Amino acid sequence: MYEVKVVKYKDSLAFKLPKNIDINKNDTWILAKMSNGYCLVPKINNPYKGAKPGSMYVPEEW
Repeated sequence: MYEVKVVKYKDSLAFKLPKNIDINKNDTWILAKMSNGYCLVPKINNPYKGAKPGSMYVPEEW
């Protein structure tokens, strides 16, 4: 777990992160409000976008 600070950046607030975290400039994240705080989750591309119906089907083998 890392401790981060909130700093003022122009007219917004920003998180000031340590250098050793594997986060890149322009990465997109989702900030979700939880009952007792916040959760920051990386946003990923939809792997099913553009797939044809049934093209992702894999039969189960027993």
